Amino acid sequence: MVIKEPTSSTFVFRRDGAGTWLTALIWHPRLECWLPSGGHVETTENIAEAAIREVREETGLDVQLLPGPSVPAPA
Repeated sequence: MVIKEPTSSTFVFRRDGAGTWLTALIWHPRLECWLPSGGHVETTENIAEAAIREVREETGLDVQLLPGPSVPAPA
């Protein structure tokens, strides 16, 4: 049996002083790899709020979400 729980992941980008793009990734100890911030959506928040919260919890950064291409969510 598979239990589906909503999650949210966020790619964080910024440019340094030379114009080079940098991204914030976190080390996932169980998967042993670098990943964008993310986690489960709490019952009291929407996906966007979860994305911002997870970035703050995992990186300490305050971020602003930017609109991206509209893609329907999978069933």
